[in-house]
Amino acid sequence: MTNQKILVIDDEEIILRSLGRILEEEGFRVSVAKTGTEGIEKLSETPDLVITDLKLPQMDGLSVLKKIHEIDKELPVILLTAHGSIQSATEAMKLGATDYVTKPFDSDELLVTIRKALETKALKQEVDWLRNEAMKQISYDELNGQTQKMRDLMKMVDKVANSTAHTVLLEGESGTGKNYVARMMHFKSKQKNSPFMEINCASLPENLIESELFGHERGSFTDAKQLKKGLFEVAKGGTVFLDEISEMSLSTQAKLLQAIECRMFRRVGGVQDIETDVRIIAATNINLKEAVAQKRFREDLYFRLQLIPIHIPPLRERPDDIPIL
Repeated sequence: MTNQKILVIDDEEIILRSLGRILEEEGFRVSVAKTGTEGIEKLSETPDLVITDLKLPQMDGLSVLKKIHEIDKELPVILLTAHGSIQSATEAMKLGATDYVTKPFDSDELLVTIRKALETKALKQEVDWLRNEAMKQISYDELNGQTQKMRDLMKMVDKVANSTAHTVLLEGESGTGKNYVARMMHFKSKQKNSPFMEINCASLPENLIESELFGHERGSFTDAKQLKKGLFEVAKGGTVFLDEISEMSLSTQAKLLQAIECRMFRRVGGVQDIETDVRIIAATNINLKEAVAQKRFREDLYFRLQLIPIHIPPLRERPDDIPIL
């Protein structure tokens, strides 16, 4: 049983009662508010998570979201909306929403979303603590080599590996061992008995990478002489490692985003949706935020990937780790 508190903000009494019952049956403590203003006031009760409707009297859900994160930027917020358009969802993610659920909602889906949000929050707190502990070792490392940084990094990898996070972003210069870290994360996770599939997004032409990721149907293009399963299908229950993701075309980025959000994809030339349960580990050697600003990388995909970012220090700061890599 959990003792975590969830604040629900909605102007519909039936939604408040329904959500209250569902959450209390799962062991959550529930606080409710009928307006955004009242919801902001109830932040003083220190909830662990907020669920707010997008359309509210006095203050809409996006305004509530902004205000919440002015007060506590780490507080997870899930939006409820009957208007689950890509535009409103993207705006919500840009403003820091953890996720969104469309009305009428499925209670099991909502509970899964809530648990993921709470686990991600706890995981971030653990990673922050480990990062702070690692920073305390800088002086020691300067005198005694840099392998402690790798050990601290592996502690973070352990935490993330055993989480339910579907997406992880590895950031670091070329040659820092992002591939090594991705493999370690896979083999330390519950997915370790399922495939680890990898692709370098810079090594394939644009017209082939989509087929490699999602597969293709026979006859879908000139050389498609037989059905081919892509990495997302072959790696069922495992991990797909996307190295140099910044080199992926915008059109393929859009299809990747859809696969992440819907947990489904289609083969090239296909009409059937295929479910996917893979973990996606993306790696980049550039600043993706700058790539977003330059319109070279989708902002909505960036916000999906960077929920759990892991920075890998350059080798010049840890030369003793070179033999490992």
